[in-house]
Amino acid sequence: MVFSRRYFFISVLICISTFSFSQSESSLIRNIKQPYNIKDYFLLLPDSVLKVYDTEINLHQRLLSLKYNTLEDLWNNDGYWILDTLDYKNGYLKLSSTGDGAGTIFEITYFIKKNKTREIAVNKIYWDLGMSFSVLNFYEFKNLIWRNITKEVLPPVKLSDFTISKYAELIKSQIDYFPVVYKLPQKGKNIKAEIDPATIDNLFDEKKIDENEYVKIKESLHKLVLLWKDGIFIIQK
Repeated sequence: MVFSRRYFFISVLICISTFSFSQSESSLIRNIKQPYNIKDYFLLLPDSVLKVYDTEINLHQRLLSLKYNTLEDLWNNDGYWILDTLDYKNGYLKLSSTGDGAGTIFEITYFIKKNKTREIAVNKIYWDLGMSFSVLNFYEFKNLIWRNITKEVLPPVKLSDFTISKYAELIKSQIDYFPVVYKLPQKGKNIKAEIDPATIDNLFDEKKIDENEYVKIKESLHKLVLLWKDGIFIIQK
């Protein structure tokens, strides 16, 4: 079920029209100057960073999302990604795909260190009716070059951080993805993370775990808070 929904979603995305950058769009990027705001980072990010399975969200699609704020206007102009939140003050942007039954949410924000340098976070939340999971990465943008610094910023997170080892191993044995959903802060600097509850429900619905295991696993789940410590995150004890 997961794979069929996933491949359907990919096929929908591949059908989206491909646009070449116009001269005005390229000029817009060249004219973005420091200090960058959250919209600037959204436009400056490489297409490969804003990628859903095999489809990259190119500059033209991003500009459509910024221009049209209703689904009707967006679809009428061949747009696919709706801008849910653009918060300049707090440096936070949220973008969602507009399909039904499966989709992707992007969260983009930045964290400012004491030395005034910035770390830009890009969180992709993939979801369908039976599962959700995140892919969270951090980047440094210096001299117009993007560098992935995720391993320098985020601590390793394991399923056993959210439940007891026995249940973590059971969940891991039944699925082929890492069912952790991160939530970037619109305000503040701490990141929240949890095992997707729908994943556990789906294991029960598909009879991969029995009712007794289902109840115990659900009761054992707890959320994590990743605390910001001037450039790195640590897991709150």
